[in-house]
Amino acid sequence: MNVTISQMLLLEFDEEMAATRQILAQIPDNKYGWRPHVKSQTVAGLVSQLAMIPAIPAMFFKGLQVKRVEPASSAELLQTFDTNANAGRAALAYATEDQLSQIRKISAKESRPTWSILKRMMMNHSIHHRGQLTVYMRLLDLPVPGLYGASADD
Repeated sequence: MNVTISQMLLLEFDEEMAATRQILAQIPDNKYGWRPHVKSQTVAGLVSQLAMIPAIPAMFFKGLQVKRVEPASSAELLQTFDTNANAGRAALAYATEDQLSQIRKISAKESRPTWSILKRMMMNHSIHHRGQLTVYMRLLDLPVPGLYGASADD
């Protein structure tokens, strides 16, 4: 069975965005101003970043401009996340193998295929910030859902 780069990315995208949405849906509005340390982001800052990340493929392939805006409510957060996830998924599905294989310069010393940049900027970055958010949740005594199996709260 031959699988395309796009199909592989879409499979992971669907799994990771579902897990991210599950976490985002657990954050009550009244915790948005909290931060664990003066050098840390607020909950609102962290969830706004998580809501923006899924749009990265649409920024790459469709020229979509996405502004990071801190949400006023969980409903606004989830609407933003869903809009960005739908745009990102559509852009990934639209991307050709040639586009995904194209080598792009990411720094003066490093170049990578587009699929690798997307994986790092989108998937890995999302997983990193989602992990931060689950620590915030634990510190706030909020239940943390299991994402890759049961959690202590399941």
